Amino acid sequence: MKGNLVPLISRLNVGEGAFQDVPIQPTFLQVCVLGAGDSFGLSTLVYSEEISCGIVSLGAECIEISKEFFLKNATENYLRKLKATIRPFPSEDKLQQDIQDQKLWNNYKNTVVASVLDPSSI
Repeated sequence: MKGNLVPLISRLNVGEGAFQDVPIQPTFLQVCVLGAGDSFGLSTLVYSEEISCGIVSLGAECIEISKEFFLKNATENYLRKLKATIRPFPSEDKLQQDIQDQKLWNNYKNTVVASVLDPSSI
């Protein structure tokens, strides 16, 4: 275990009341792509969301402003404009469902492609 990271473990039911601990591989999901002049994290201020996500920069300069400073200096009018233009992040349940749907689609797609390339494989 590195630093404060805790390994994710799932209990898999292997039958007859027996369980096996199985490590879970972390999944990373791209929620949005930022361009020049875009902002990140304002939806948590406007919608009072509790989200756990991070930003990965491929070399772009990022400027961090504390929430307290931003809220102290933002006008009510500006916060209303933000609410009209910023969408909230999807819920964790929605993101989990999207990941599951993508995995199911990939499995189906791979099965169809394999059957087309080699009809004897099915």
